[in-house]
Amino acid sequence: MRIAIWGAGKFGHFIKEQMDKREDVIFAGFIDSKIQGSQNGIKIIAPSQIEEYKIDLILVAVVNFASVLEQLPSEEIDKVGIIRGYVYKLNKNLSRNLLEDRNILWLKNVESNKPFLDHLETNVMDSCNLNCKGCSHFSNLFSQGEKIPFERFCEDLKKISENVWINRLYLLGGEPLLNKQLPNYIGFARELLPLTEIEIVTNGILIPKQSGIFFECCRENDVFISISGYKPMLRMKEDIIKTLEENEINYEFRMDVLSFGKNIDLQGEANPQKTFRVCREKDCHFFRNGRLYKCPFEALGNKLFTQFDIDIFFQGGVDIYDPDLNWDEAIAKLDNEPISCCRYCGEEERTEWAIENHPQLEDWIIRK
Repeated sequence: MRIAIWGAGKFGHFIKEQMDKREDVIFAGFIDSKIQGSQNGIKIIAPSQIEEYKIDLILVAVVNFASVLEQLPSEEIDKVGIIRGYVYKLNKNLSRNLLEDRNILWLKNVESNKPFLDHLETNVMDSCNLNCKGCSHFSNLFSQGEKIPFERFCEDLKKISENVWINRLYLLGGEPLLNKQLPNYIGFARELLPLTEIEIVTNGILIPKQSGIFFECCRENDVFISISGYKPMLRMKEDIIKTLEENEINYEFRMDVLSFGKNIDLQGEANPQKTFRVCREKDCHFFRNGRLYKCPFEALGNKLFTQFDIDIFFQGGVDIYDPDLNWDEAIAKLDNEPISCCRYCGEEERTEWAIENHPQLEDWIIRK
């Protein structure tokens, strides 16, 4: 079986080490459009050369693979498996039967008549138990317990899934573990999206207090938990690890958070193209109340403007219930084009991370 690995970075080399141990695999080389010839004596195959090498399977080992799909010859799609990003994060081994491995999404199983959406996220709880100063989701501006109703979540996710292939779904906040109905959200999402990677992003503080029902739900529905590295969590990290290990949950700790960035320019004078190029959240497409947004700022920014009586109102987002909506065009624009609210994102200023229960406008905006 001739196998090529798309991506010659650390992730790709990690997968190659596993393939090298298998007697049933002949490694054809790395596929990469940014490198030519060879790398450390290993053949680099250009996307345009794939057909020449008569490859049986292509394993994609890159975190952001939207560009891979654009470069992939259509006749090769049925050979392609996208390896979940957590395989590298958790140092996991792929199974002997690659075609049955749940850690690989085989494109032949994807409904090809739908546009591909790599990253989709939403808040399952708007308020938070931490209230970071300058929170990018404006969580400390929401009332305690404020959230989008479960029924609304279900309706919107169902509508999107009928029209788009969702690769990764992130359940966020606020603090998602404050939502006592979270197992219901998880169960519904998994039933609707059996092949989608589902991830909860949490500050982790409430993990040791979660019920057995919650952890059973995460195990049964193959949920990954990602924990942000805020200072209050770091003091209880050992307890969190112990709890997650005992309950056999896949998890990761993100980098320690020592500072936050603020970049909101109320003058709206930023260059949208420049902002788009450097934006960390340009691929973090967000759904809420019947609309699909490019990023959390477009979805949630009006909370800031309303709170501080600012004469700005975002009217963006895609109406997912519009009967005339062209989903292919909508997803392509979300992925590749700046939006009007990009002009309100200026040069970032870093501030020391802190808790702020009495937020001020200055926590988010930059002054020129």
